[in-house]
Amino acid sequence: MVYGGLRGSLGLALALIVSVEEEFKSGEKKRTGDLILFLMAGLATLSLLVNGTTTGLLVKKIKMVKENPARKKVFRAFLRDMNATNAENYEKLKEDNPAAICDWDTVKKLTGLNDEIIRNRLVTQSNM
Repeated sequence: MVYGGLRGSLGLALALIVSVEEEFKSGEKKRTGDLILFLMAGLATLSLLVNGTTTGLLVKKIKMVKENPARKKVFRAFLRDMNATNAENYEKLKEDNPAAICDWDTVKKLTGLNDEIIRNRLVTQSNM
């Protein structure tokens, strides 16, 4: 709770309350209320970016969650099915008249359909 806590959201909520108070609606205090809101929004964004993007790494590093073999197997099956569906749709789209202007080699490259390494890895992992 310390690392991924609610510090940013709580501070932002308090800053929003300050910014709508009548006392902070005019003069020098308006500038102060706006500054508090701006700084808290920045802090909330920064904590979201830093803590949010590194929490997964931290959880793995301290081995808080064990990998589930069933989940891996389901994910591999999903990738295999998705790859097969992509290949089928690729062939259908090639025959489609409006899509005839596409550079299909580039499409294949960008979608990963011609990536033998990925296909071989999926086949290898599905046999595990």
